Amino acid sequence: MFEQAEDFELCATSTASLDSPHSGRSYWSCGDALFDKDSAVEMKFSLACLMIVLAHSSFGQSADIPEEPEHIAEKMWKFFAQGKRDAFEIMNGVSDPLLKQKASRLIDALTDYNISTPARRLEWVGVDMAPNYVLQLTQDYLEIETADNAVRSRQTVDHIHLVPALDDMYLKVNACILNRGTAIGSVSVEVHTKKSGLEVSNWRVICIAKILRLYPNFSPTMFPQLSSPTKWSLAPGNYIMWAEDPQTGNKSATQEIPIDKDQECDLTVP
Repeated sequence: MFEQAEDFELCATSTASLDSPHSGRSYWSCGDALFDKDSAVEMKFSLACLMIVLAHSSFGQSADIPEEPEHIAEKMWKFFAQGKRDAFEIMNGVSDPLLKQKASRLIDALTDYNISTPARRLEWVGVDMAPNYVLQLTQDYLEIETADNAVRSRQTVDHIHLVPALDDMYLKVNACILNRGTAIGSVSVEVHTKKSGLEVSNWRVICIAKILRLYPNFSPTMFPQLSSPTKWSLAPGNYIMWAEDPQTGNKSATQEIPIDKDQECDLTVP
């Protein structure tokens, strides 16, 4: 849009003035149109103002607008409810025993959680959710939906993406079941770093949800304090964790840690 404004200005100011039969005024030409000097200046000013207004509107539209709690609650309910239907199709449509078992486990958990009741829609309004909860569940839902579409069209199911999605959604649902059957979006995780069974200090603990690890644009996050222990609130789910010595850069082996309640876990460091 700004390039068009510059083109107009260049056209209006670079053409030669024409003799006018009206009061000796000068005129500017732009294409087949003819403008007097005052009109041209006025139009250029108006056009510039219009460009500023449009640009400001565009910036406003692209800004992140926080979702209302009701919208988030509706989204949570949709992901879980649709996940149950998709998992049922996957369980009946695949031959792999592992996928059948994991899909069946998710269905049982969602049934126990009674996801189909209208009350579940309202339950998520105002629930405290750890960072990335919605993002993780969104990825779970998309992978499970993709697998369901593959089953329906008799295409190959992507095990590498489906297994972490089924596991992660299950742990999120099971966290609600363990929380007296009510919605929960954040649990406390305390990590101890140990060497030969003895606790050692000043290690940085790093984690990433396994479902997000599948995508290169998601980065791992660090616990806010060095161990040991170190504590943080995480979204229920399946995590890959490791520890790193900030002084030497030495790293521990990664460990897969399922989390569905307030819990403690150990990381073995070299």
